[in-house]
Amino acid sequence: MKKFFKAHNLRRVNHGFFGRVGGSSKGIYSSLNISFNSDDDPQNIVKNRVIISDNLGLNSEKLFFLNQQHTNKVI
Repeated sequence: MKKFFKAHNLRRVNHGFFGRVGGSSKGIYSSLNISFNSDDDPQNIVKNRVIISDNLGLNSEKLFFLNQQHTNKVI
């Protein structure tokens, strides 16, 4: 099982917060890259998303991934 964190106030929602450890991506996208907005090999991204869904016990096609941006705006 990969290391991930869960928020206590979201107990009713199956969720997880992951870092970069334990994925299939190589090079500058090493290792658990899940963004199709990168130049990473799409096959690696799909594999990484499957790793996450397996750890959460969910179907990978039923996951939502946020588009994180490093700004001072919060939605």
